[in-house]
Amino acid sequence: MEIELTDEEIKNLIIVEVCNIQQEMNYPENGVELKQIATKLKMDIDMTKNYIQKMGKENSLNIRYEDRKSDKWFIFPSEKTIENIEKLDALPIRETARLLLEKMYDFYKRGGYDSSMQFNTENIGSYIGLINTDKVNSAVELLHGNGLVRDLCVMMGNTIFFISALGINKMEEEDDDEENDDDKEIRQAPIYNKNNREGDCKMSEIKYQIFISSTYEDLKEEREAVIKTILSLYHIPIGMEMFNAGDNDQWTVISKTIETSDYYVVIIGERYGSTTDTGVSYTEKEYDYAVSKGIPVYTFLKDENSPSTPEQKEKDTANQQKLSAFREKAKKKMADFWKTKDELTTKLSISLHKAFTEQPRTGWVRATQNDTHNNGFSEEESIELTKKTIHEEIKPISKTEIDGIMNKVLNDIRYL
Repeated sequence: MEIELTDEEIKNLIIVEVCNIQQEMNYPENGVELKQIATKLKMDIDMTKNYIQKMGKENSLNIRYEDRKSDKWFIFPSEKTIENIEKLDALPIRETARLLLEKMYDFYKRGGYDSSMQFNTENIGSYIGLINTDKVNSAVELLHGNGLVRDLCVMMGNTIFFISALGINKMEEEDDDEENDDDKEIRQAPIYNKNNREGDCKMSEIKYQIFISSTYEDLKEEREAVIKTILSLYHIPIGMEMFNAGDNDQWTVISKTIETSDYYVVIIGERYGSTTDTGVSYTEKEYDYAVSKGIPVYTFLKDENSPSTPEQKEKDTANQQKLSAFREKAKKKMADFWKTKDELTTKLSISLHKAFTEQPRTGWVRATQNDTHNNGFSEEESIELTKKTIHEEIKPISKTEIDGIMNKVLNDIRYL
């Protein structure tokens, strides 16, 4: 869904484009041609005329008509506009960051997340009438340091980013508590400390365990990106990387892990994957089990028209049919399509944010956070009790194997 821009946003885009074209052309005495503005902004010429006429009446632009009936109009920024631009440019970085965050959140409220929610350092400044891209970059870096925006990728030297779940939470909290509007300044990025979570970047006390299911060889990069995305949201990813291939009863471990997970994410590519004795793939078996246990399931299907290598495609005819049937089954639940790794992680973040707010689960909390969470046990006692519970519930795994799994998780988190 394309988000419709407000009149104010369109006017700001026109002002910024006029100033940018002027700079590119070394401030032409004749001004900027009407057609240049319409072409740059990909706007209908008549629509551009209407906006420029309104802005002329509002004293935002000066217009010189060579011929009113033709398109020979030449546009200049007015003194009022130049003064406003200079005021914006003089704002402290933190106030600029606040304006950018508010604008991104405004887009989110108006249309949710879609392709128009991806910003870059050029367009986000234009929406508020800010021309100084260096200042925009600095403000975005500050937001990024606070975890309020997330980078997607860099294209043509321009960083593509979007407001993070943390950024949305921050703005929603302010919407719910307007009496705190006197302190809207973005602070310097705090260093996370287990004993101090106060500040603009306060994280949720609940950490969710998210099970990641997919084939492996063909989706290695995608799995790694998904794991990093979940970690960036301060939650706990878990999947086949955590299991020992030599387990005698691997399914017991997997099924127990799915049961104790808060959410289940399945990524379906173009291979069916290794199968069980019954001919069902492990990925499909995990999916069916999660559904049967009532775990919220989020499915991400690779677009069949997206580019792929021969190694990423299923070659076995029988498995091709099974994969097709699995995809059709998965589409009946909440499913989304992706073509690239970046698109996958973006849609994952969006889905998880909605899940956390609309379908909250039990999750995990620190043992020392609240006595109601640990029933009065000390942190050390709670850890020992948890270990004992793990050993009792997952009997096929030895203590050595459990320690190995935990060490691997910690190492993966440390180096991601």
